[in-house]
Amino acid sequence: MEKMFNLITYGKGPDKLLGIPPNSPNSIHPMYVSIWKEHIEYNSLFNFVKFKKIKPNTKYVVYLNHYHHFVTDKYQSIYKFYPHGQSSVNLLDKVTMPERIWNDSKNGLVHWIIDWGTECNQLEKSTDVDFEKLCTALNTFPKNITLITGAETEKPYGNITLKTASAQGYNCITGFELFEFLELTAQEEDHAEYFSTKIKDIINNNILTYKSLCYNRLPRAQRTMIVAHIIKNNYDKECLYSLGTFANSPRWHWTKHFPELKGQVDLLIDGPDIYPHIKETNVTLQENQAGTLGWDHGLNSYFQLVTETTPDNARYPFITEKLLKPLAMLQPFIQSGPKDNIKVLKTHGFHTFDKWIDHSYDDEEDDIQRLRLVLCEFDRLQNIPAPVWSKMLKEMLPSLLHNYQLIKKPVTRNITSQLIPILFNFMESD
Repeated sequence: MEKMFNLITYGKGPDKLLGIPPNSPNSIHPMYVSIWKEHIEYNSLFNFVKFKKIKPNTKYVVYLNHYHHFVTDKYQSIYKFYPHGQSSVNLLDKVTMPERIWNDSKNGLVHWIIDWGTECNQLEKSTDVDFEKLCTALNTFPKNITLITGAETEKPYGNITLKTASAQGYNCITGFELFEFLELTAQEEDHAEYFSTKIKDIINNNILTYKSLCYNRLPRAQRTMIVAHIIKNNYDKECLYSLGTFANSPRWHWTKHFPELKGQVDLLIDGPDIYPHIKETNVTLQENQAGTLGWDHGLNSYFQLVTETTPDNARYPFITEKLLKPLAMLQPFIQSGPKDNIKVLKTHGFHTFDKWIDHSYDDEEDDIQRLRLVLCEFDRLQNIPAPVWSKMLKEMLPSLLHNYQLIKKPVTRNITSQLIPILFNFMESD
């Protein structure tokens, strides 16, 4: 059977890359053909081929990674459609590509995939993207662009994401790369040992030293406020928490909206990195800890307060590895993050412990009010006596085990199931 979709590749050997070479060499987020094949089911539909082998007047797909193709390794813009606060004088007007691709794109023969799956950003002004200039730079039409975003695009909770894409006229699907960031397959032995110890502690009603666990690496606004709240309420002796620093700027904060925490924030703004009371070997908050699971932290605490990536204006549900960590660590959780994140997590089949935990904050539109609701529930959970927590964990055991097993399996939806209908429409269109 003739394969339906031609995906352009470049390079040689097992490390062939998707798409076209970037204008500026960049080691950030390249996509290897071998990795992409792991994302794609129905491989018989896809033909990975060098551009020079594409026959004239044949439709094909070109993959572009937002970081690999559009910015330098210092996150500086290359093209004028994404100035990111820079002067556009030295930025390029059009994406560097062979002349034939430029002409084919104008004639509707090219479908562009833009992968921005590690963020919940959209192709819009709020993320400094001039969409009209982007289309001009690709010499294409909005309908021939598909954005892979980290934001939820499945109805009903992805309506806001799809509405934004629909207004611009491009296609939008959810990528699931972040689900792989925990790298559990590389930690199977440690994970199994942790599982055995944690289950025994739960069954034996062991009293744990700390109530909660709260990781905060980059000091985004809501994280600074959460740590300030922990310190102000003297939870620091019963909470394992961290808070990193920015390399060249003070910590972000929402002191204007939380005046009662100003004293604590003033001390935190330019303070040093804060590590949990149980320090981990070879862990620095100046490096991404996406794949790190603090086994000793999980064994010595009951629940997690998860602080997701998006600090404010969280219009799009966006689940990262941060919300997946308590699932792998057999812990219940609450979350400071975008509206509807908890509901989206349920669509993937995970249990959220609604009998014991009030997730009504997940319904709140306003970012500040949602954080206040999260902190209110955190206070309630933090003040539950340790013996009661131990009893609760035992009652939660079926759901804890369910999440533990589910987190080790592929996500219930994937890129292919969303992408194939879009590419079929592209192939059949005039």
